[in-house]
Amino acid sequence: MKKHVILFLILMWKLCQPAYGRIGETPEQCILRYGKPINILKYENAMHFKKWGYLIFVKFKNNIGDSISYQKEAVEMQGSGIYAIGSIPESELLKIMKANGGNRDWKVEWFDPKWTAWRTTDEQLFARYDSINMTFGIIKTDPEKQAQRNAKEETDF
Repeated sequence: MKKHVILFLILMWKLCQPAYGRIGETPEQCILRYGKPINILKYENAMHFKKWGYLIFVKFKNNIGDSISYQKEAVEMQGSGIYAIGSIPESELLKIMKANGGNRDWKVEWFDPKWTAWRTTDEQLFARYDSINMTFGIIKTDPEKQAQRNAKEETDF
């Protein structure tokens, strides 16, 4: 009986985990998190998932999640045959960034009515929310490009 209770609690804990994927997960880990992919794009080394009202696109590099994007599923507006995509609330964006960033701190890189971008303070991850297309993406920062960016910023003064 005790085993059944423990197994039940573990199962409930797993089911209550947020749908937010993690940069750095393998395809197998993403399948465990999201379930069967709705689409596999072998030529792009990517998978599409659908979980808890989100369409999730994970792109892999060397079999590790290198970028991930989120968009709310389109919902039909009162049986009209017209579908709309909802915006992602800032509270959800912050949860997704925390889930992907681990213990990293995020700072706003820029903001305007169309785009908001964040970067981790260690400059390892970059995130952007497109308020027009209502998509949110997080990518690993390429260390070589980041070094070039830092060098350019130093020469701009």
